[in-house]
Formats: sequence, structure tokens, C-alpha cells
Amino acid sequence: MSVEATTQQTEQQKSLLAAARQLWADVTAAWAQFPHRELFWALLAVWILLFHFWGNSTFGYIKTGSLLGWMIHAYEWSPEDQHGYYMPLLVLMLLWWKRQELLPLPKAPWWPALGLLAIASGLHLLGYLAQQARISILGFYLGIYAITGLLWGWLWLKKTVFPFCLLVFCVPLATQSEAITFPLRLVATQITVALSHHVLGVPVIQNGTQIFDPSGKFQYEIAPACSGIQSLTALLVLTMIYGFVFFKPMWQRGIIVLMAVPAAIVSNVLRLLLIVAAGQVFGQEGGNYVHNSTVLSFLPYVVGFAMVYLTGKLFTPRRVPPPAGVPEVV
Repeated sequence: MSVEATTQQTEQQKSLLAAARQLWADVTAAWAQFPHRELFWALLAVWILLFHFWGNSTFGYIKTGSLLGWMIHAYEWSPEDQHGYYMPLLVLMLLWWKRQELLPLPKAPWWPALGLLAIASGLHLLGYLAQQARISILGFYLGIYAITGLLWGWLWLKKTVFPFCLLVFCVPLATQSEAITFPLRLVATQITVALSHHVLGVPVIQNGTQIFDPSGKFQYEIAPACSGIQSLTALLVLTMIYGFVFFKPMWQRGIIVLMAVPAAIVSNVLRLLLIVAAGQVFGQEGGNYVHNSTVLSFLPYVVGFAMVYLTGKLFTPRRVPPPAGVPEVV
């Protein structure tokens, strides 16, 4: 490596280190504005220890009393649930993103949050007695949310409800999602067959969640992995982030999040239509190529993202240009 390249690399490392130090200084300065910090850490530690030692009763799956240990086991066993690792970090990033709005909020103890903490404890007790760790996970994160409201007030709870809702995606559901995936698969199959007939002119036949050509040219099974559940999960996360960052009224945020469902269905149907079209032209191998191609499989979901974005644009006030000769005030 040349001296110039080494010097450049050293400068980049210094810049990264300086940026990290500045970020840490900003985080500590922001955290210093919160009251009852020591009590927060104490309550959080007690809550985590409760779920670590008495969090899991389903010893048939993994021999541990720790709910956190059960969650890690579930994530490792099912790659489709591994986004649960990143949700807490994503929530912290969103709270940091909105710090200019959250830091000025008046923060004081709000005792009614004890009711929310009691509900969280009840959820955990129910999950523990019924050996349903997923219910306990909901109780675990709801309890953390309740602790923040107990110490920092109702306004804090109100302003942070959306990012905390992302913690729902920490619940591993891949192995329990048949009740959701089958209707999605059936709807996607029916719409794809109808559009294949009337738009593409391809006379495909439906048998449950199977699509096949009458001549036997191609045949595809809309498997659970193709149900759109993964795209629905991704779109739900993205719409919640989009709604929280760019919109304030709760009803606007709610509509943005609800748009994830039709957007996921439309995206999945477009993907299936691409597979059918490729199968009609190039046979079974052509459809398989589209199915296995990362780029071609992702393209239809751009439409889903566009649907959500355009819905958000409807909520954005249009700027009316001033009359001629009147300067525009920015």
C-alpha cells in the first residue's frame, strides 16, 4: 500500500472516530435532559431480570427459563424471524431522529402508567401459565413502554407510541403464520389467474393455490414463502417508519400503515404475473428464473412502495404560487 493510500485511510479512520465521539457526546447530552434516569435504569434492570429468570415455561423447546434465551433460539431456528434482532435498535434510531420534537416535552411521573404496567405483567403471567412465550414477549416490551410513561409522562407515551409499536415485530411468527399466509396465498392466486385470463390472455387454471397451464407447459405452487407475508412484514415496518417520521396526525399515520396490506397484495400479484408471463413464453425454466431472480422478484415491490408514497403525498399540503408580482415568502 502506498504512503498516500495509507495516509488517506488514516484520515478516514480519524474522521470516523471523531464522528463517533461527537455522536456519543450528543447522545449523552440528550440523555442528560431526562429526569429520573437512575430510577429508569433500576426499573429496567428489574424488569429484564424478571423475564430472564422467570420468563419462559416452554422447556420442551429449549431448556431455559429466560424469555430472552427463548427469543434468540426462535430467531436462530427461523431466519424469517431474524428481523426481531434489529427492531429495538430501529426504535432507538427513530427516537433519536425525532429528538428535537421529543426532548422539549415536559417530563414528569405519570402514575396511571402503573395500569399499563399491570396489563404488561398480566400478559406475561398469561403467557407463562399458558406456555405461550409470544404473549410474554408482548408483555415484556409493553412493560418497557409503560416504564417510560411512568417516569416521563402521558405526552411521552403519546408521542412515542408509533416507534414502540415496531417492537411487535420482535415476536417470532413464521412458524405460526399459516392462518395468515393461506388466505394471502389464495387471494394472490385468484387475482393472478383472473388477470392472466383477462389481461395477459394466458388461459391458466387454478387448483387451490396451484397455477398451471392446460397444455402442461408450466406449473407453479404458491408456497407459503410466496404468500407475501415477508413483503407484508417489510411494508408494515416501512409504513410505520414513514408515518412516524413524516406525519403527525394519528389518523394519517394509521392510513399510511393500513396501506401496507393492499400494497403487499398488489406487489405479490405483479410478481406472480411476471412468473406466469415468463412461463408462457419460455416454459417452466423461464418462470423459475424469474422466481429465483432477486432483481426481477424485487421490481414489483417498487409499485407497492410507490402506492404508500403517493398516499402520503395526498396528505401533503400543496404550495399555492403567489399572484404575479408578489414575492414568494419561503
